[in-house]
Amino acid sequence: MQDKTLIKISLAWSLLGLFIIMLIAAYSEPKTIQISEMDQNVGKTIVIFGNVEKAKYGKTSFIDLYDVTGNTTAVIFDNPENKTKAGDYIGVKGKVQLYKSNFEIIADEIRCVKC
Repeated sequence: MQDKTLIKISLAWSLLGLFIIMLIAAYSEPKTIQISEMDQNVGKTIVIFGNVEKAKYGKTSFIDLYDVTGNTTAVIFDNPENKTKAGDYIGVKGKVQLYKSNFEIIADEIRCVKC
């Protein structure tokens, strides 16, 4: 084969590979669960939606959430820019962990749905 043909084939496969990677990234969102399902998802990255019961902000911030199935705490190890307050409806993406016999979510991202 000629060098130009090999370059064209290589470029085509590279572009196809990039397209496939972008497609996978677009559809690889974490699973959305209810608070009562956290026990089945320890160690996994998930998304939960709930109402803010109370929030305490500092170097480590705590947001107490509830939905129709239960309540939990979202822990943020960085002072978030958007501070939620009681009554706000938010989505939290993060990893579920068990801490002192309670399930909590270590938040990577917090989205205000209705604030």
